[in-house]
Amino acid sequence: MRREDYKQILEQHAVLPGCHLIGQHFITQQDKNPKHLSKLCKRFLLLKETQAVLKNMRWPLQLPDLNPIELLWEEIDRNIRFHCLSLKEQLWQIL
Repeated sequence: MRREDYKQILEQHAVLPGCHLIGQHFITQQDKNPKHLSKLCKRFLLLKETQAVLKNMRWPLQLPDLNPIELLWEEIDRNIRFHCLSLKEQLWQIL
């Protein structure tokens, strides 16, 4: 998908329906996909934010301690390694 296509989706299927369904100042969330980070789409969303149509969620830095699921996976891994499991049933019990 090109950035122009994504901007069109934002205009026609995200911003207007979002205003109708949720109301003004609804929050949008973009990930680190290149088309989401394009100047075209960022400018469009910033314009809508300055017009008080929506709010853009700001992403925190990608640090493991800010992502709780990473801490959970680390704990699970540590528990599995501690028990030296050999059977699938044992694994399910530990999990």
